[in-house]
Amino acid sequence: MCEDSRKSISEADRGKLLSKIRSSLFWVGRMIPETEVIEGEKVNLRDAVYNYIASDSPTEEEIQGAMSLAMLLQCKVDDMEDRMRHDDITMEEADELLDHILGLKRAIDELKRRSGPASEVRLQMMMHKVDDQRRWLDFIRSVK
Repeated sequence: MCEDSRKSISEADRGKLLSKIRSSLFWVGRMIPETEVIEGEKVNLRDAVYNYIASDSPTEEEIQGAMSLAMLLQCKVDDMEDRMRHDDITMEEADELLDHILGLKRAIDELKRRSGPASEVRLQMMMHKVDDQRRWLDFIRSVK
């Protein structure tokens, strides 16, 4: 084994990795982990996320479950980020940790984007457009 692979990461490298984690879009294109252990239970995370976002009309229970899962994943990301920030780890371990964190951040984003405030805003915008078009048609009909 190469001696460099056992060497702890430098503070400069640690800072670069942490900035990648905090980047708003650095996780784009990352794979969501196939499975994840959450609260001692193995979860098929990739399937759970994709099944949820593919659902045409999730139930209120499914939405609450997705938000709960996103919060649990965020706690896990925070713990892993603390490990990255404070633990004595090698560059290889740091790269693996970074990939894992970014995959979890993608899962969190997918879950929140599907059922979070952004989807509500899109729905409201669409409803406003429909109302505007109805008013316009009513106006045109009244002018004729």
